[in-house]
Amino acid sequence: MKSQTSAECGRKMTEKDSFLSDLDMPLSYLAVLQIMRLFIQSVSHPPSMAWMAALSGADETFDATYGPQIASRTLEALQMVRMSRRSLFHFNSPSCPSCCQIVTEHERRFMRALDNIHNGSTGQARMELIMLCEGNDVAPALDAMERLSQLIQASQLSNTQSFESPDTIERRVN
Repeated sequence: MKSQTSAECGRKMTEKDSFLSDLDMPLSYLAVLQIMRLFIQSVSHPPSMAWMAALSGADETFDATYGPQIASRTLEALQMVRMSRRSLFHFNSPSCPSCCQIVTEHERRFMRALDNIHNGSTGQARMELIMLCEGNDVAPALDAMERLSQLIQASQLSNTQSFESPDTIERRVN
C-alpha cells in the first residue's frame, strides 16, 4: 500500500497516484511529462505563461532542432486526448517541488502509452489510451503519440548531448 503522504503544499496522494520514480522511464520521457504539465498549467492558469517554459525547456532538453517539434507534438497529443475525453485531465503542478514528484493516473496512462509505442507495443498503448480517453475514439491520440515518439527517437539518435533533468525544466515557472 502506498504511503498517503502529503506534499509540502498540502496535496495528498490518492490510491491511483504514483511516484515519478515508479515510472522507470528515460530522462527524455520525463522531460516530455514536465513539458506536458507546463502546457496544461498554462491553460489552467493563463497568467503563469507556463507555455514559455515548456518551449524553452524543450529547446534546452532536445536542442533547437528537435525541441520545438517535440513541444508541438506533445501539445498535439494532449489536444487529441482532450478532444476524446469528456472529463478533466488531472495533472500535477510542474512548479511545486513535491507535486512534481507525484504522477496522476492520467499522466501515468499518457506516459505509458508513449513508452509502449516506443517499445513497439501498440496494442498496450491503445489500451492505455482507451482508459485515458474513457472508451472514446483513440485513433487521433494514438497517431499523435506515434509522431511524438518518432521525434523523440530521432532526437536521441542525432543528439550527442545529455538530456537536461526535468527538474530544471519545471523550475523555470517559479
